[in-house]
Amino acid sequence: MPKNGIKSKSHVAESSWLAGIIDGEGYISFLPIRHRNQHLCRLIITNTDEAILNEIKRILDKWLVFYSCSAVKLKVNRKQAYNIEVNRQVEVSFVLEQVLPFLKSVKREKVKLIRDYMTQPDILGRAKNTRGKRNIQFGLVI
Repeated sequence: MPKNGIKSKSHVAESSWLAGIIDGEGYISFLPIRHRNQHLCRLIITNTDEAILNEIKRILDKWLVFYSCSAVKLKVNRKQAYNIEVNRQVEVSFVLEQVLPFLKSVKREKVKLIRDYMTQPDILGRAKNTRGKRNIQFGLVI
């Protein structure tokens, strides 16, 4: 994305396409880290289609987002599926911010909650303590 904040047509197209994939195939978790004043936010996309997986990788590479790709263990007679995971908090936040305007499912409101929570520091200027509070998980399994 250009430094002046103006998004190109290709960036908008990529963001909206990725939002559709996340809406249908994505899983976003937001959990507290025990014994710390921190949280863990992860984005996981699972798919079996090689072309879709390659396009997700191309977009994330273009956006300079670090991700991992791994095979998913499946039951017998199932097509091999793969997970693409984004785990670094700054990068998860960046990807979610890019796709947020284009999300259509219940994930849109939940991503807004995560964004608001991640950007509102407590009075000492650090992230809110999530232990025992706001345990938000959503995705394919609610």
